Amino acid sequence: MNQVICKKLIKNLGEAKTIVGNFDATKVASTKSIEARNRLVFLLDEIKFLLLNKEFSKRYPGAMIEKIDPNKIPSNIMDSFEHQSTMYIHPDDYEKGNFIQFYIIHRVDPPYTTYVAEQDKIIDKDEKEEMTDKLHYFIDNPDDLGAKKLDEIRFIIDNDSSYFKNKPFTFFSKNGTDRLKLMNAFCQSRLGLPMYSGTMLEDEEHEFWKELVEEGLAQQYEEESGRDLKTRYKFKD
Repeated sequence: MNQVICKKLIKNLGEAKTIVGNFDATKVASTKSIEARNRLVFLLDEIKFLLLNKEFSKRYPGAMIEKIDPNKIPSNIMDSFEHQSTMYIHPDDYEKGNFIQFYIIHRVDPPYTTYVAEQDKIIDKDEKEEMTDKLHYFIDNPDDLGAKKLDEIRFIIDNDSSYFKNKPFTFFSKNGTDRLKLMNAFCQSRLGLPMYSGTMLEDEEHEFWKELVEEGLAQQYEEESGRDLKTRYKFKD
């Protein structure tokens, strides 16, 4: 999987280097220069995504991420994404199709696909304050697994409290340790940060995280939540 990504990366880096080498700064307004500049922007975006994919495949072997057009997402999956989009906001603030990017994760063994939607959502904390939530929703293709499993990573960007700052987290995730590993690989690749648990965990969720701790992939610690100390988990960097 990584060999395919590396070949594409080398090819795109080579083309980008050629464009930069041939770029004539004295003709920046010319049609040829504009086309070259646009191509370079496209290549740099592709290189960035290939690096993300390389990091993801290293952390979750046997899987690969692909950007996907929303028109190619099954309607039942998209309906679930839209339902998640309505959460935590006033109904009047809901905007259909308010997503940044869609991805599909292909896994080879066992063969199945997971759809991912990325969204920035403004949430009213109170009348005077708003916060930006960067959200990633994960839904497996039910045709592959017989069930539509849903999970979510929340990353509250503009909150400096120790509970939220630089701590993307998932909660109410009951789809097993493998799903948590996949989500963390995506989180580390896309956001550059390890994934945390929440602190309102049910017994089943504690068991999943404890398995990860025993495997040496995660650690358990105590986090202040309100006036209490509560058990929380995080993947290791």
